[in-house]
Amino acid sequence: MFDLRLVGARLRGLLRRVEREMDEELRFHVEMRAAENVRRGMSPEEARRAALRQFGSLVRIKEACRDARGGGMFDTLLRDLRYAARTLSRRPGATLVILVTLALGTGANAAIFSVVNAVLLRPLPFSDPDRLVALRETLPDEGAIPVGYRTFAEWRAQCGAAFDGVAAFFDTAYNLEGGEEPERVTAMVVTPDYFDVVGVRPLFGRAFAAEDIRDGAPRVAVIEHGLWQRRFGGSPAALGQKLRLDSVDYEIVGVMPPGEAHELSGWAGIWVPMAPRWLTNPFRYLWVVARLREGVTIEQARSEVERVMAALRQTYPDTHGKPYGTAVDVLEERVVPRQARTALLVLLGVVGCVLLVACANVANLQLARAASREREIAVRAALGASRARVARQLLTESLLLSFLGACGGLALAHAGVKLLLTANPEAVPRLEGTGLDARVFAFALALAALTGLLFGTAPAVLATRVDLNAALKEGARGAGSAPGHGRLRGLLITAQVAAALALLTCSGLMLRSHLRLSAVPAGFDTERVLTAEIDLPSRRYDTRERRVGFFREMVERARALPGVEVAAAAQSIPMRGGGSVDPVIVEGRPLPPRGQIPFVRQNIVTPDYFRAMGMRLVSGRSFTEQETWETGGAIMVNETFVRKFFPGEDPLGRRIKLAEEKPWMTVVGVVADHAQDSFDSEKTFEEMFFPYTNTSDPLPITFMTLVLRAQGDPARLAVPLRAELRRVDAGLPLSRVATTRELADRALAASRFQTMLTSLFAALALVLASVGVYGVVSYTVAQRAHEIGVRVALGARTRDVLRLVVGQGMRPVLAGVVVGLAAAYALTRLAEGLLFGVSATDPATFAATAALLSAVALAACLVPALRATRVDPAAALRQE
Repeated sequence: MFDLRLVGARLRGLLRRVEREMDEELRFHVEMRAAENVRRGMSPEEARRAALRQFGSLVRIKEACRDARGGGMFDTLLRDLRYAARTLSRRPGATLVILVTLALGTGANAAIFSVVNAVLLRPLPFSDPDRLVALRETLPDEGAIPVGYRTFAEWRAQCGAAFDGVAAFFDTAYNLEGGEEPERVTAMVVTPDYFDVVGVRPLFGRAFAAEDIRDGAPRVAVIEHGLWQRRFGGSPAALGQKLRLDSVDYEIVGVMPPGEAHELSGWAGIWVPMAPRWLTNPFRYLWVVARLREGVTIEQARSEVERVMAALRQTYPDTHGKPYGTAVDVLEERVVPRQARTALLVLLGVVGCVLLVACANVANLQLARAASREREIAVRAALGASRARVARQLLTESLLLSFLGACGGLALAHAGVKLLLTANPEAVPRLEGTGLDARVFAFALALAALTGLLFGTAPAVLATRVDLNAALKEGARGAGSAPGHGRLRGLLITAQVAAALALLTCSGLMLRSHLRLSAVPAGFDTERVLTAEIDLPSRRYDTRERRVGFFREMVERARALPGVEVAAAAQSIPMRGGGSVDPVIVEGRPLPPRGQIPFVRQNIVTPDYFRAMGMRLVSGRSFTEQETWETGGAIMVNETFVRKFFPGEDPLGRRIKLAEEKPWMTVVGVVADHAQDSFDSEKTFEEMFFPYTNTSDPLPITFMTLVLRAQGDPARLAVPLRAELRRVDAGLPLSRVATTRELADRALAASRFQTMLTSLFAALALVLASVGVYGVVSYTVAQRAHEIGVRVALGARTRDVLRLVVGQGMRPVLAGVVVGLAAAYALTRLAEGLLFGVSATDPATFAATAALLSAVALAACLVPALRATRVDPAAALRQE
């Protein structure tokens, strides 16, 4: 226990200093105002009185400090705290149980709030982030999508009334050459005004200017703080030095502060200005951010953006006609997706229920403590203590317990935050900023005050309603005889059972959802496959022969490694995204109107890709070596593609092309459907597979992912594969090396994270609720031992005693189950968007969790009920 006398002395010293400073401040302002009043014609005395009236608030603060320091209120508070500390120390066991319960409830809330604070409440690291909005186009089936340069240029040119600035960017990656080892670094390609629009400045150096994208201008880059430290040792001399990115030299013109400007793209290592060559790209690839003008609302901005889009629809109906729409949202919705926001709010509600269960438990313990102190309270009342004074003392004890529990809870929260950061699911953005800052401490203190009042007020009020005559009688049993105590204990049990059932139901739905998600067939081998990405610099690999030669040699070298069964390469692989979409024209079918040609996913692969990934070939064959590396002309499709374009027909031998001017390609094989972007996709997309040297492309692509099927542990192939790459081209990095098991685990990480936390908190609530039921029934049995003894003496049998005790214990439990089912319905509807393959109102889950909680509560009632059957009637009667 800390020394309250020392705390009091320090607080009195602080109040003395505040009073002295207030006195000096008051004297200064009063003298200045009095002199001004004298100049207006007042007498000196009138001028001083008027000045004092004008600064009455300062006078009252000074007098409050003097009164508090003088001993009245402050000394009373210190006496109450000292008495509360002595009282709690007399029963260390009960005090420890209360503190642990409160620490668990407060710690869980503080840990989850720290995540909510970092992800949702912490402002974006930009100037005036509330004025930043994201502009996007929309499609009915896909929601918000990137925009093309034409759309961005029109918004920037015509929306000046709504925005101070409009900037665009897209994510990419570069091979950073030089140093001990080449590495792959993420990058943002931005318009020159990007940093001005978002309101971020470099730590030193400069941002981009319009001159940086003019023809003939030297290539420049801004680097992030970590790269600056790692590559240049944090030296300011880094400015002006060269970075070699994809075999092109870039001059460093600025270094960003640590942690700045990464919120829009996860994490960028380098920023480069958007060169004019990007502006002719016909695809939708840009993300657009804009800064609202002062006084402009987001609704006005939406109207302005839609006006421009309507003009684009009329001018360019093929590319901007229906169903393309627009979306203008606050930038935080781009940074924190709605699903992640919903998951965090659900978790916050879950831990709130845990705290409610903990408070109900503590309130019951406080009721029992107050009942055992009935005689003490009666003596104090008989000696003249008012009910308010006694209630204040009891409430002080509750608040002291809650604040001590909050201190323990903060320690648990600190450890919990470390565990959360270790898990660090990629689906939770901005998680790296999680920590116990001033806002979390303030939240914990406010929570402590609230919980102290929540579980302390009712016991304090009921404890003061004591019958002095009955309580002061010699041998009065007292404890808990007041009917109000029993009703309140029943209500508290009902509340904690209801909260626990809501949590159990939510946890049960999350668990069933995760199990169903984990059971979704992947459609590929998730155990023995290694993947690694290679991106060729287009300036060095500028011909078809060089690109084909490189990937052909790398696949052959990978195939020859010891322990490799099959080796191949692909443009994109499951759970990694990538690839692109292309229009589809089917031979023998009417040509759709312009703007209505369907787009389909495409993937570029080498021979044996499907064998390496463990994908099943439904019909036909795979590509030959000649088709892959020399002639092209063949195509493979998945089952979903066949169902859409060739329903009830044999697709083999049919011909497809990507545009009217492109050559025809023949379908040679059909591949079984497989999980694409994630396991929880509601739909499998149509997909086409091309050989690497598809004749419709002037140059093969520079980016491919190597796929190696191993005989044993695939992770062991990473080192020899990197050595082989070094032999082919020492300037190329092998990046994003991962097994398909790791990719599958990452795809399930968000679901696993949510399920783990909700299950943990639900189990904690179940334990607290069962302990609460057990404690209340045990206490009731102890208080009614005499009555039970009389019943046994009068002939009551064991089953009668069991029925009496269990029946009274289960009544509030069953009421809590009914209330809890209604609460669970509301809570699980909020989490509906987080579930897969199970309804938010699934009857089986609701029934199973209600049965589980009822069974646990019944067991908690049976233990003290069995003890009640062993009451000795003679001993109970002798106590009368």
